[in-house]
Amino acid sequence: MGMLMLQRLSILGLSAVVACAPASPTEHVSSLPSQQGSSSTSPLVVSASIVEVASTGSASAVPESVVPIAPPETVQASPAETVPAPAPAPEPPTGERPPFESGLDELLDARPIRLTKRSPDVIEPEAKQRAESAKTLAPKAKGKGKAYASAGAAYEELAYALRRELAKTTASTELAAALQTRRKAAEDAALENYFEAIAQDNTLDEAKYRAAHLAHARGNVVSARKQYFILVENHPNSAFVPLAYLAFALLFADEAKREKSKWQFVEVSAQKALEPQGNPATPEALFLIARAQRGAGKTSEFAETIGKLRKEFPKSAAARRTP
Repeated sequence: MGMLMLQRLSILGLSAVVACAPASPTEHVSSLPSQQGSSSTSPLVVSASIVEVASTGSASAVPESVVPIAPPETVQASPAETVPAPAPAPEPPTGERPPFESGLDELLDARPIRLTKRSPDVIEPEAKQRAESAKTLAPKAKGKGKAYASAGAAYEELAYALRRELAKTTASTELAAALQTRRKAAEDAALENYFEAIAQDNTLDEAKYRAAHLAHARGNVVSARKQYFILVENHPNSAFVPLAYLAFALLFADEAKREKSKWQFVEVSAQKALEPQGNPATPEALFLIARAQRGAGKTSEFAETIGKLRKEFPKSAAARRTP
């Protein structure tokens, strides 16, 4: 595997050191997004605010639950540098993530195409035509990235339309199986086009978010974390950043069900989703903060946060739920 590289990345005042081999297109190593990076050769140290991982095994041996967000291939970036977009890599199916709670799916989707009423048979040729048009443009031609992103959006709409048809179809039938196959193929095509869009134009923050969200929904946690990481690292002022931090909180919450100490990561990630003040993620961020505080046994803080949520956002879906 070659000489290991130690990486230190920090997020939200929490930091991690990751020991990993030089990345290959099919290897993913988890870590935490950073504002600044520095190399370290420290041994294993664990405390409430510091997690340091030093491994002598392969990159895949680093437990995903220890360092939850995957970094890109670079070891360190200066303030003027951006994290390069990774080439798309095949990832084995890990099982689709169950739907999020009411109201949260719609917020994280951040796009009205989930409500499409168009027929899959109308959308599919349009998606293919957009993808072919993008391919005909010269490499790095102006607008080529956006053309691929448009094709990705069309394939994503197709996937939603096929989901709608599936919901109306009797399960365990040949028709349902055929629709499921088409839906997965549409999602694969959406991801392929989003990744190509990013490779052509690294300024496309929405394409990065769409790729992350789609991977998250499919249960491909490593890919989702990597793309969310790249988004917050390269586009700190993007309107999609609060949603990315909200997604980080949800990923940590899944782990906190098995490991109570992860509730601290849920809380600090959700706190970041409150920025900038008044953004659309605010009610759900407060809900996840309250859930984390309850999970960590912070009774008084939980009562204060849930009270604030129900007072300031009484009509929100989050306010109607019990953390």
